[in-house]
Amino acid sequence: MMHFILPVPPSANMAYRNVPGIGRVKTKEHKDWKREAAIIVKLQHRQQGGPVMASGQPFKMLVKVNINRRGDIMNREKLLTDLLVGLEIIPDDRWCDEFTIYRSPHVSGVEVIIAPLMGLGSGSPAPPPKGSGKP
Repeated sequence: MMHFILPVPPSANMAYRNVPGIGRVKTKEHKDWKREAAIIVKLQHRQQGGPVMASGQPFKMLVKVNINRRGDIMNREKLLTDLLVGLEIIPDDRWCDEFTIYRSPHVSGVEVIIAPLMGLGSGSPAPPPKGSGKP
């Protein structure tokens, strides 16, 4: 299991802007958050012994966000998971089989908990029922 406390990422709506002739680019707010959050994740990760979720290992994430009702908590997920993938803390986020996010006044910023999923419900198909004649 891994546990991180990070600053709240900008909303996905505010993370990119369109530049004529170039396309979508990261905003200063996004770049600043990513730089600060990366330093924090690396430090906290090292303090936890540097665990890494193996590629092919389904995992779950619990995210608690301390923002008021004007902020959309669902718009924060992608920047968080992209950061963790980019830092190789988690494999590609396609291995995240369970994701829970909720608003909490009891955390400072964003609290992220990552844990492996084992057995059924972990992205593997359920075994066929006994006597079904299927392997």
